[in-house]
Amino acid sequence: MSKCTEQQDISSPLLTVQEACTYLLVSKSKLYRLIEKGDFARKIRIGNSTRFLQSDLNNWLEGCKEVQS
Repeated sequence: MSKCTEQQDISSPLLTVQEACTYLLVSKSKLYRLIEKGDFARKIRIGNSTRFLQSDLNNWLEGCKEVQS
């Protein structure tokens, strides 16, 4: 299945890298380290820019809480 036809939660806003950092209260370097390690929500590439679904960030945060419990 191509990336464009995958099921997406289109009701969730797309956040830029900077917006994701602000939302999660982390630095850009921390966010990029998480992405590089594969320990972060999936990224969506639109041209040369990267976006994240807010719902994916929320799901990632929930997973972090479960690991710490």
